[in-house]
Amino acid sequence: NAPLVITQYAYANLNYDGRRDFAPVTLLTSSPLLVTVNTAKSLYPNLNALVEAAKKSPGNVSYGTPGNGSLPHLAVELFRQKFGIDLIHVPYRGGGPAVIDLAGGQLQFMFASPIEVSEQIKSGRLAPIGVTSRKRLDAFPNVPTAIEQGFADYEAYAWFGVVVPVRTPQAIVDRLSADIVATLNSTDIAAPLRAQGSDIHGTSPKEFGEFLEKEHGRWAKAVKEANLKVDYKWKSRQRSQTYCGTARISSDSIPSAHLVRVR
Repeated sequence: NAPLVITQYAYANLNYDGRRDFAPVTLLTSSPLLVTVNTAKSLYPNLNALVEAAKKSPGNVSYGTPGNGSLPHLAVELFRQKFGIDLIHVPYRGGGPAVIDLAGGQLQFMFASPIEVSEQIKSGRLAPIGVTSRKRLDAFPNVPTAIEQGFADYEAYAWFGVVVPVRTPQAIVDRLSADIVATLNSTDIAAPLRAQGSDIHGTSPKEFGEFLEKEHGRWAKAVKEANLKVDYKWKSRQRSQTYCGTARISSDSIPSAHLVRVR
């Protein structure tokens, strides 16, 4: 969802428009995020404990993400907005380094994809305390949803879909959609995806288009209320500046991560 939806509102210098330039083919899969903490060092056995700590000590609870404007960043921001907490955002250059620091105790929590943290959870270094979907994950059946823990109507998930250039003939779009859906629903493809915590969709082009419109509404609001703007200026193969809210950071001067307080 980030390249087609979130980037449209969070990034200032895009050279494409997700709505104007692409035609929907099918929604493939979706996957919620696991709210994950360090098993040995965390004081948060559940989401309520995490929120209570953040309210008692505003601006002192930190979380890591794969970067400014990423889905985990916006998912936490949506959670922060809905439930009135002040957090420290630590954006990394990818999810892997953030997971390593969480396991090492440098962060308090992450909203992470199940694939990113499943091995660390199996090893016992990380512990999931919540899931951001309306139903529990088959891969983590003992982890309650945010809604179950009293955070009404909160959900956030990554999704993956197929689009084509907007001028593609409809007959080709329909044929491509049918072929992809048939393959997606085959046992060899669907079973391992479900085991990783993904839901299988395989929608029609029309259904995917309607889904995209709802996603635009949800994330446009979240980005605006977060006052988030990520400005990529590529020169000499280097990213020059990142903007998040009112904070301005030179990404070249900070080797792995930088702190941004989001209010």
